[in-house]
Amino acid sequence: MITVPQGGSVAGRSADIRVERPDMGGFISQVGSSVAQKMGQIKDQQRAVVVEKTKLDMTKEQGEAYQRIAQLTDPVEIETAWATEQATLREKYVNGKDAAGNPLLTPEEADALTLTFDGLATKHGFNLGERTIQLTESQATAAWSAARLDIVNTASTADPDTMAALVEYGEAAIEAGAEGSLPGRGDEFPCDHRAGPGPHRLHRGRRSRDL
Repeated sequence: MITVPQGGSVAGRSADIRVERPDMGGFISQVGSSVAQKMGQIKDQQRAVVVEKTKLDMTKEQGEAYQRIAQLTDPVEIETAWATEQATLREKYVNGKDAAGNPLLTPEEADALTLTFDGLATKHGFNLGERTIQLTESQATAAWSAARLDIVNTASTADPDTMAALVEYGEAAIEAGAEGSLPGRGDEFPCDHRAGPGPHRLHRGRRSRDL
């Protein structure tokens, strides 16, 4: 015989047992957001590395171009070579494109790199400008020295017309020297054609001296 307990039993529906399920949608969204944020940081770091590498390479090439061009001795060649080199480097680094024709830098990155590029170009260009001035003055001095010697040598046997032309040339050279375009040559004058044949005298205003 089996005894079935009767006490404590209540007729009707039994109590519901509720199990809370996690919000999978919110969880996935949160994880996705964190991953996206991390990927964004990694991408920014990668871009920063690219920009810094580009800046380093550009600085190096500009320096090499400056050193190479500074060895030239022709002022015109220096100016031409520097302008050409800068245009090439700007196109390569600031306006560079990949194989598909897409810009290597974003507009913001290109603007930042332009500031660095222009700063370096200005410093190097200033130094090269000083060198071209020095070279130009040196060449002008050498040319005038050669011309002055030729005038003196020619004047001793020159006819009146040739002498007059030499004097005119000398006056023009002295005037140029006074204006600074012929450094160190404003105190000497070619032969005085009024002195006649034989030894002549150089004069400038009231100053004169025997050859």
